[in-house]
Amino acid sequence: MRNALILFGAMVLAQWLLPLWTIRERESILRDGTPFLFRTAPVDPHDPFRGEFVNLRFALEDSAITQPEVPFANDEELFIVLGKHDGAASIDRVLRTPPTDTKNYLRCKAIAWPYTMDSLNLSVGMPFDRFYLEEGTGRRTEDLMQQRNVEVGPELPSYAVVRVLNGEAVIEDLRVGDRSIKEWMRGE
Repeated sequence: MRNALILFGAMVLAQWLLPLWTIRERESILRDGTPFLFRTAPVDPHDPFRGEFVNLRFALEDSAITQPEVPFANDEELFIVLGKHDGAASIDRVLRTPPTDTKNYLRCKAIAWPYTMDSLNLSVGMPFDRFYLEEGTGRRTEDLMQQRNVEVGPELPSYAVVRVLNGEAVIEDLRVGDRSIKEWMRGE
């Protein structure tokens, strides 16, 4: 009976510690990570179990990166060192091992031949692809991100503000034009 109580207590403790550890890890990335703007091309799905979210694709994923001498296999883990070009995130280097000279890198997956239809280049699959929204704002968010105003100018650029720290990332915000999606939804 005593062993059963100890086992039960350990299970209860584990059920509390695992979520707390995950939350603590994400919060440390949000607090200490470097923010990068990732240019987006969204699609708006709705999942009845997880709520509304914007499914994001990033311009960076479509960057054609020349394969190294020993090519990456499809789905092989790689590390991209991030930089900034014209205010948006860019790929500085692609490595097989985590860099030791910077904290601004992501752990990603290679998307290689035959998926890219080019054996000399590879694309990168980002480790994040969703931004969850308040219920009822999904359609408005999608409309806003697809907005075109021919008289005034081109489509509003949209970005995911992503905090990056030691290979991990957390999407902090979604920006359309120069405003947060939360500001747009409040009508500010």
